[in-house]
Amino acid sequence: MHVHCLSIGRPAIVVHNGERYSTAINRKPVEGAVALTQFGFEGDRVASAVSHGGPDKAVCCYPHEHFAGWEQNLGREMSSPLAGENLTTTGLLENEVAVGDTFRIGTAVVQVSQPRRPCHKLAHKLGEPSASAIIFERGWSGFYLRVLETGVVSTGDAIELLDHPHPEITIESILRARVSPDTNEATARAFADMPELSESWRKFFANSLSR
Repeated sequence: MHVHCLSIGRPAIVVHNGERYSTAINRKPVEGAVALTQFGFEGDRVASAVSHGGPDKAVCCYPHEHFAGWEQNLGREMSSPLAGENLTTTGLLENEVAVGDTFRIGTAVVQVSQPRRPCHKLAHKLGEPSASAIIFERGWSGFYLRVLETGVVSTGDAIELLDHPHPEITIESILRARVSPDTNEATARAFADMPELSESWRKFFANSLSR
């Protein structure tokens, strides 16, 4: 497991089919060590603090293993960062990575907090209107990390697993639970009470119990 590519960026205005919006999805790869703080990589910014960023979503990760599938779907070569991620990773797939997993990357210690939900900005970037459907169907969501110990990270750094406390609650399974109408009350309650899960996702499952 290692960092295939580290990317950072700042919000910029994008125009798509007459729609103007601000996004940092067009991040660029960087060389050398970059400081990682509780709120993300030094020099990196997000356009919407509601959807991205903050302590629970300090780092966005996307598996390099999905690039071949996207290339087959889109008919062109893909380069990092494919989904606007900070870390393009190898060896960390959504059907294996679980909420609460803790890793050492460079000199920093990070913890998996939630899946990344696809949005229209990613569909626009990829030029594929059905991108969200493809992601949900195949489980190619990527995921977010919170920072437990600040440090520095570089492209090529090893990713060392330190703790794997909830192997059954994979990124893929919790993403499917969020969008499935068949998620039962016990499962929703367990997610709502899970301290390693991001606050926004805990609130979602807690609110689902009162519907």
